[in-house]
Amino acid sequence: MPHSDAARAAIAAEPALLETALTGGDDYEIILTLAPENLAAFRAAAAAAGVAVKEIGAVQAGEGTRFLHDGKALTFTRASYSHF
Repeated sequence: MPHSDAARAAIAAEPALLETALTGGDDYEIILTLAPENLAAFRAAAAAAGVAVKEIGAVQAGEGTRFLHDGKALTFTRASYSHF
């Protein structure tokens, strides 16, 4: 996931903060799934609109979700931020 310069610096100083950055709920990005054949057109439209795009993963057959960081699977104490 893309992080701000401040978040990257904090995580570099304290790697355990990666979980908080990924599950804390205080920083928002728009994410979507897109068929591979539509990627080039999407990137072109985003560039024309001045919107940065970062590919963060892939949807594959199977069950569940895996999160990788530097090639290693991540596990979280909490799945995500909850407002309630």
